[in-house]
Amino acid sequence: MLRNAVTNIFKFELLREENRAKDLRSLLTQLRPFFPLIPKAKTAKIVRGIIDCHQNTRASSVQISMFNEMVEWTRAERRSFLRQRVEARLATLLMENKEYSEALTLLFGLSRKSGD
Repeated sequence: MLRNAVTNIFKFELLREENRAKDLRSLLTQLRPFFPLIPKAKTAKIVRGIIDCHQNTRASSVQISMFNEMVEWTRAERRSFLRQRVEARLATLLMENKEYSEALTLLFGLSRKSGD
């Protein structure tokens, strides 16, 4: 399992460089069981790389779905700082997709958490 996961991490770097978003989504799903075994910083780097890969692409329902899944995963793993970063990007995608109500609800929750 460890060897396969290491191979997938190298694959992640290649896919990120090539901006292959759909392949990154499936790779992210494959890597999730491995994330608890590696340092949190490396996990955060992988997730941030996926977020950065989606910076220059138009919002789509596939992306929104993927970011919703990442938010749920960060909640389950109690990764609050990473969750906030993912939620901020999700809010941007929702705004681009003209889903203003959901985006504002998400942003309100983020601002409330940072104001505590």
